[in-house]
Amino acid sequence: MSREVLWPVWLLATCVWFVQCSLLPYGDIEGHTATPGIDDGSGPSLSLQPPFRFYGTNYSTAFVNNDGSVTFIKAGRFQETTSDPGNTPAVCGLCTDIDVTVSGTVWYVLSTASALRQTVAEDVRRYQEFPADYTPSWVLLATWADVATFNSEDNKVDTFQITMTTDGTASVVILFYERIEWVYDNSDFVAAYQGTEPSVRSQSGFLAGDGARSYLLPGSKSDELINITKLSNVGVAGKFIFRVDSDILPVHLPETTSSAQRTIDTTTTPTIADNIAPRSTPSTSLTSTPTSPFCDGTPHSGATPVYTLLTTFPSLSEVMKTCVYLSCVIISQSL
Repeated sequence: MSREVLWPVWLLATCVWFVQCSLLPYGDIEGHTATPGIDDGSGPSLSLQPPFRFYGTNYSTAFVNNDGSVTFIKAGRFQETTSDPGNTPAVCGLCTDIDVTVSGTVWYVLSTASALRQTVAEDVRRYQEFPADYTPSWVLLATWADVATFNSEDNKVDTFQITMTTDGTASVVILFYERIEWVYDNSDFVAAYQGTEPSVRSQSGFLAGDGARSYLLPGSKSDELINITKLSNVGVAGKFIFRVDSDILPVHLPETTSSAQRTIDTTTTPTIADNIAPRSTPSTSLTSTPTSPFCDGTPHSGATPVYTLLTTFPSLSEVMKTCVYLSCVIISQSL
């Protein structure tokens, strides 16, 4: 094969790698299961050994719910997980009234496969909240693929993923948002019957379930949540990593450079944090240096504080479309 043909093949392979390094593989593949395809449904009880420590409590069971969450103790519908702070311990990918009978599938796998555990381990070991030899015991991966809201007729869909793991001591949650086209659900019956303006109840983040503590991502319960695919606390658009065993801790890179070298340039990327701050105060400062938008963990120049719009990076789908198009053009011209 000529060098002219090999170059576009490399370009296409690079684009495929770029997509996969952000969204872990899911779907109709070995070990993965779909939740029941019913409105407000949930998967069966999953046994977590060792237990997953969350807000200081050990949980040995978890449920993947169609309404955008992983809950502990019992299955959860959006009625329980859209309350803030609420009484249901939950990891909210996008807690809202999702209806898989309209569109989409919820996939999950609880795996001890070494390849998946190693992938997650390499993703979190670079952060100072986890030891350099951090080795997960299991990985719970849940993906809401192309899901719609209740009674939707506009063909808008959301795709997001929750990854949870622990080594028996340090628990981590990775949230990744590939596509968010809707955040207002169609089940605001109070507004319908009382004639008031409908409200956005959708929220992303963490609920301790004790009626007091919660940690919501920017934009939760507002139209601004539509921007979650452009936000991050690790410099990768749509991606968030937290340690959650005690308090909710956004991750930080180790302090390896001087303060002068770590000067952050905020003049080129607009921030929306002033308008959509989290609902609870984090225990640590949210000013870690983000990593590269690629997957090598290297801080990129001109990094901005967490929860900023990463406007310089297009969506993964647009990147893929562009790469495929360019590859086809180059191949056709080379033949």
